[in-house]
Amino acid sequence: MELGVCHMRRTGKNFLFYAIHPTHGLAWSNGVSVFLTKVKVIGTEFEENAHVKLGEFDSVQSLSWSSDIMPGICYMCVVHHNYLTIWRVEGKGISDFSIKQVRKITAAPIPEGCLWNPHRDILTVLTRNQCNFYFRHAENRGSFALPPIDSGCIRCGCWSNEGTLLVVAMNSMIMIYEWPDLDSCISKFEMKLWRIPGIAGVIRCIVPMADRAYALTTELPLDKVCAVDGTDVFDLAELEPSCDGPQDDERAEAEDIVTPLPDSRSSALDKLFSLKLRAKENIRSTAELIVISVKGRDPTKVSSVEIRGFVSPDLLFYQTKSQQLIVASSTQNVVKVYWYSFSDHKLNKVQEIALDKIDRVKGVCSPIRKQHQKDILVLVGQLMSDSHVFLPSGQFAEYRLKIEISANIARLQL
Repeated sequence: MELGVCHMRRTGKNFLFYAIHPTHGLAWSNGVSVFLTKVKVIGTEFEENAHVKLGEFDSVQSLSWSSDIMPGICYMCVVHHNYLTIWRVEGKGISDFSIKQVRKITAAPIPEGCLWNPHRDILTVLTRNQCNFYFRHAENRGSFALPPIDSGCIRCGCWSNEGTLLVVAMNSMIMIYEWPDLDSCISKFEMKLWRIPGIAGVIRCIVPMADRAYALTTELPLDKVCAVDGTDVFDLAELEPSCDGPQDDERAEAEDIVTPLPDSRSSALDKLFSLKLRAKENIRSTAELIVISVKGRDPTKVSSVEIRGFVSPDLLFYQTKSQQLIVASSTQNVVKVYWYSFSDHKLNKVQEIALDKIDRVKGVCSPIRKQHQKDILVLVGQLMSDSHVFLPSGQFAEYRLKIEISANIARLQL
């Protein structure tokens, strides 16, 4: 299904995850205007539907739906440049659809920084160093902010399925906030800070699964891998600078010569050819898919698997019905699908889906209707730039967008 040419963020945003409402359809933007499109799958094809224009703004970066707070009533969050707006949406279809702006918030959220609580009208806005909550948007507006973090940077976050626990990722750590009674007092909560053991890369995205399990991806730790590769190859701990060489200024370079320590059992030449290789730090040289559990007193790392071929897996979605995790990178043309077993806690890759070489994955999710929930919807973007030679110079670019269903995309052999 073709959408059009859109000005959008290059990386770090799943443009389908929060953008499809079960009644109203897909909310999307070309960077200025907001459109609404019904998404209906018949067999393995999309039903053709017109794009309804809802409004026009100076800039639009992303959109996300809340759940229905009452029958036929929900909210839409529109992220603009340095601020966001909240719209109250009423109706059960295009024919009786109405939309009205009810709130404007000055904030600059991170790419995946607008999180609706799955059962309430609470919008969580994550900035680089703070977590803010906004609720009761129409009347008697409310807000609450957690204390800013002193160091590090917030990367992503998600609500639990029941909406009483919030997990926020900060580099390689997670902050867990749990409310005993969120409806009565949002300022009363318990907080845990946990560094996930054995990971070297930054957390890119996180999603809830079931039974208080969460899946997350980490990017390839290029800085640490390069730092390790740049260290000395040989261990020079048993060598010292020569004190017997010339001391005059004309031949001062001789002081830089490294000579072995005296040893009656071996000559200097033997020592020079017997240098030991320096032991290198064991750093994982791949991105990872990790499952953690926050059930019980202390969080635990349950399972992990390497994601080969991805530098920064910034797109992640969990299919509840099939227990599959869909992983992709917005700079590549491959979608990887993993199956997670809650009985033996193992992650297994079950398939890879390949787009055309010039296409890039811009979003992944499941179709709304139950009969199609084992399929995958993929938002495909084709870069409009004439040159693919040079590295990208900005965070945004123009893409020609279309939505495809996984049944119609080629699968790679595992």
